[in-house]
Amino acid sequence: MEISESILQKIKGNYVEARHSSVVYQDLRTRKGKEIQKEFKEGLFVRVVDRNRVKMAHSPGMEALDRIQSSRWHPVSTYTPPESTYYYEEPPQPVELPVEPVTSVLEFFKDIPGWARLESLTVYEHIITNRGANVCCSSSKLFVRVFLTPVQGMTLVYSFGYPGQDISKSLEQLEECSVDRFSQRSAIDSGQYDVVLSPQVNGMLFHEVAHSFEGSHPSIQIPASISISDHPEAQRLGGYTYDSEGCRASETVLVAKGRIQGGLASVFEPGDTPPTGNGRASSFEVEPLPRQSNLEVTGGHCTEEELLEMVKNGVYIAQVGEGSTFPGGITYFANTVSYRIENGEKAELLKNINFGGNLLDIINSIEAMGNNEKVEPTVCWKNHQRLFVTTKAPSCLIRELPLMCHTSSKSSKRIM
Repeated sequence: MEISESILQKIKGNYVEARHSSVVYQDLRTRKGKEIQKEFKEGLFVRVVDRNRVKMAHSPGMEALDRIQSSRWHPVSTYTPPESTYYYEEPPQPVELPVEPVTSVLEFFKDIPGWARLESLTVYEHIITNRGANVCCSSSKLFVRVFLTPVQGMTLVYSFGYPGQDISKSLEQLEECSVDRFSQRSAIDSGQYDVVLSPQVNGMLFHEVAHSFEGSHPSIQIPASISISDHPEAQRLGGYTYDSEGCRASETVLVAKGRIQGGLASVFEPGDTPPTGNGRASSFEVEPLPRQSNLEVTGGHCTEEELLEMVKNGVYIAQVGEGSTFPGGITYFANTVSYRIENGEKAELLKNINFGGNLLDIINSIEAMGNNEKVEPTVCWKNHQRLFVTTKAPSCLIRELPLMCHTSSKSSKRIM
C-alpha cells in the first residue's frame, strides 16, 4: 500500500491527512495455555478539514480515499497541522516473546498460584499531509507481567517493559524473591493513617491525574514542591519519535513546582495550543487522541527511609493489585501489599488494606516526596484505545489517609 502527496492532492480540502499504519500484536496468557495469539492490522486513515468542518474515513485497504468523499462533515473550531518535515525509519522487526524465561519463573514458584501475560506490539506508520509533512516512523515493544498469589486476597504483580529494561535479567532477579513472608499478615482497624506510598503506587496516582491534562489545561491545585512532565522521546515502553499525526515527540512540562504550565495536545485537541506530539492512536481504525506517554514526577529530597522516619507509626503501601477511577475523580484501590510502620521502619504485613476518595484531595494531602524515582511500565485505556505507557515517580508521605480494612472488628481509630 502506497500513499503519496499526489494522491492527497486529488482530495479537496484545506487540510488533508492520511495515515497508513500496520500493527502486529502478539499475546500470551499462560493460564490459557501456551499458544501465542497473533493479530495483524493494516489500513488507511484519512482526515480532511475544510471551512470549519472535518470528516474522517478508514479502511483496511485504499478504499478510505474513496470513502472520504461521501463521509459526513462535523464542525471543528480550530486545528494546528504538523510542521512541514520529512522523516524516515526502517520498518521494525517484532520483538520475540520471552516464553522460556517466563515459564522458568512460574516453575520456580510452582507451589504458588501464578500466571503471566506477555505482549509485544510492533507498529509502523506513514503519515503524510498536503501541508508538507511526510513521516515514516516505527516502534517495537514488549510488555511482561507476572502475577503471583501467595495467599488469598493478595496478588503480587511484577511488570517489565522493553525498551527500557533487560527483560531476561529482570526475570532472573524475580526468581531471587522470597514470597514465604506473605503467609502471615496482621489486621488493623479502618480509619485515618499516616501513609507512605511506594513509587509504584504514587506513580499510579499521578498517571490518573495526568489524564486531566490530555487535551486541556486543567484548573487544579498541585502541591508547590511537585513537578510533572511527559517524555515521549525517552527510550521506554511508552516512547516514540513521531506521533500518529506526524508531530515530533518532545518533552512537555505539565506542572513546574505546583504551577500548571500546559497540557498534552494533538492536532485537534485543543485547537488553540500547538501540538505537543502526543496525538496517539492504537491503529488505523481510530483517530489520534492526546495521550500521555512516559510520565515523570519529581519534587522530593528525602530518601524513603527518611519518609518512614517522619511517619514513625502508620502504614506503607507497596503495591496495588487493582484500582478504578470514576467520573468526578473518585478513586478506589484494593488488593494492596501493605506493611505496618513501627518506629519509622517497615514491620509486619497487613491484610485487606484498601483506600480511595477524591484523587486531587489525595494528591494535595502529600506532605513530602522522596528522591527514589522508579520507572513502572503499564498499559492505559482511553476511549477503548489501549496503549503502553510508563510512570517514573518517587515515594511520598500522606497524612491522615482514610484506609478501609475489611477484617476490622473494632471501632476505627488513627495511628499517630
